Amino acid sequence: MSPETVRRWFKKHDGITFQSYQRMYRINHAFQEFKVGKNVINTAYDTGYESLSGFGYTYKKSPKMPPLMSINQDIILINRLTTPLGSMFICSTNQGICLLEFVDRRILETEFE
Repeated sequence: MSPETVRRWFKKHDGITFQSYQRMYRINHAFQEFKVGKNVINTAYDTGYESLSGFGYTYKKSPKMPPLMSINQDIILINRLTTPLGSMFICSTNQGICLLEFVDRRILETEFE
């Protein structure tokens, strides 16, 4: 399969691009690492970034703050589930479910932000 075919399939079935999904997954993983006391350098490299500047730039765009300032913030976990009605994303915090949405929604990426 060509990379273009895989990208189109992912976008069609998950409602967002693979790059957006991967970026969210990596940033959420980094956020969890910070919550348990891991340092920025190890977290950046463990989540697949090759430079601290790239990690810092991407991280600041998502939670809108530098890594160490975000430690006291709530984390939103994202998971995909299959239902009889179709695939859905479920997002939750420590307080409960905050988003349950079908993957084919056009504004899904905006809702994630």
